[in-house]
Amino acid sequence: MTRNLRSVSLRAGLSSGIAFSCLLLFALGAPAFDSPAYDQGCNEMNRGDYDGAIITFGEAIGFDMTNMRAYMKRGQCFYKLKNYEESIKDFSHIIENEPHNSNAYLWRGTANSKLGDHDATVRDYLAAIRLDPQLAKQYQENGGADAVQDGNTGKGRQPGTKASENKASVSAYEEAMAQYLKQKDSDRLSGGQTEQAMRTAAEDTRPEGKRRRTPEMDADKKAANERLPDDKDVLRDRIAKLNSAVEADNRNPHLYFRRALLYAKMESYDQAISDLTKSLDLDPMNANVYIARARVYHHQGQPDLAKADLEKARSVDPTVPAKIRLGD
Repeated sequence: MTRNLRSVSLRAGLSSGIAFSCLLLFALGAPAFDSPAYDQGCNEMNRGDYDGAIITFGEAIGFDMTNMRAYMKRGQCFYKLKNYEESIKDFSHIIENEPHNSNAYLWRGTANSKLGDHDATVRDYLAAIRLDPQLAKQYQENGGADAVQDGNTGKGRQPGTKASENKASVSAYEEAMAQYLKQKDSDRLSGGQTEQAMRTAAEDTRPEGKRRRTPEMDADKKAANERLPDDKDVLRDRIAKLNSAVEADNRNPHLYFRRALLYAKMESYDQAISDLTKSLDLDPMNANVYIARARVYHHQGQPDLAKADLEKARSVDPTVPAKIRLGD
């Protein structure tokens, strides 16, 4: 009887100790471990059962919503099924939670290329290269476009995939790489300032993946709210001065933004869109620019594009109001 009581007490003590250890690990932020559903999903994915794997990875995510590996695998399965919109949602979720995950940018970029969004593809590839400069080295060593793979650019080749089968992503990747290498050359000549700017654009994030405000962004907001003159000659004179400034510093997103505001005031909406898009190519985390482009789209009678830009502005800056008046 005494032995049984001791056995019961020992088991109770062990259970309490294990429970306490689990709570302690949780409190200390111990890394999540994969559930059996994750392993099963991987097996289904390897067999080509992508529909089944999507369901199983969903179960793994339900078990642990911080399991970014499950999101990655599920996004890849959506991609294999050509459901590119859903794959982009999963890759974007990873980027929001792990803003330094270059592989998620690569996959999202290729999914964007399948949807024909060339600019978004270039932005994603450029972000990935900035975060992982080793990609540039691989690109140069492996013969340029030959390094581009279907959905996994330059980071582990997809079996049976040729670069020629994915021409849109190859073109976008080459464009992104050319931008990166050009910036690297500028950095070499300027003593490191460009490299720092590149790192800032790719890495300057809050823990939840949002960009920290900068004095330049505050200045952009002030410029957007400034009442511009109606005199066309005055506006043309300001544009001419900004033309010279852009020519002298064509990697400065804030110059393109300010010139776009002047073009919009002149009702030269196509030129304004071009400058705002260029500004976002150089700095895709500035909410002020998305809002400004939304206003121009509104004036052009493109409400869907305006709405998309407002949603993007709120995604990079949670302080953006829920309702914004775009114009009359």
